Amino acid sequence: MSSNTLVLEPDPVKKRLVLLGLPTIAFVAIGAVMFAVFKDFRVGFMFYLAIGGVIYWSVFRYLKSTPQDSRLELGRDGLDLTLSGTVSFHKWESLSRITLVEQVSEDENGKLHAHSHFLALRFLTSDTENPDSPTQVSNADLLIPIDLYISHHRYSGRTEKQEAACKSALDLANTVNAWRDYALNLEIAAVQTPVVQTRNNVLPDLSLEIYAKLTS
Repeated sequence: MSSNTLVLEPDPVKKRLVLLGLPTIAFVAIGAVMFAVFKDFRVGFMFYLAIGGVIYWSVFRYLKSTPQDSRLELGRDGLDLTLSGTVSFHKWESLSRITLVEQVSEDENGKLHAHSHFLALRFLTSDTENPDSPTQVSNADLLIPIDLYISHHRYSGRTEKQEAACKSALDLANTVNAWRDYALNLEIAAVQTPVVQTRNNVLPDLSLEIYAKLTS
């Protein structure tokens, strides 16, 4: 690892889609409700368009004002984590091996599909017996959502190393663990990244709750 740091940020295309997509969904939903309620109310099309436009712009402005900054800065000393605009630093010596948590559901054929991905970590103490063991959702001290990071766009503005690290959820988890191994003078990738699957539908809310406790 020649560089002293590797900064990983969400894919800019996905960030734009989230910023525009939610207001669009709200616009369509509210438009459908208004049409159902006022379908016998004789007003012009521009009335509906104006009302919907005001609501769309309001939601867009609200999302834009909400802190969106998220990034992982991997360094020799530790992990700089920015989540929704809040920054914290964690030394590698105090962190367990990163576990990849997949939120899954089962289709009608019994096949499991992963919908969301998180990095799960524990804070180590002097009596921690196995820092490389998988971190379950129930005992995680950090749950970091990473779906916005994952994509492989040649023209996203990210460097080749950043793209390689973010081409899949497992690649991202492996990259973070490799930096941890290197910093702790461990053989890189000698211990595989643990992968845990869960059907817990409240993982996004739980990750924010855990981080709120951490930064309070």
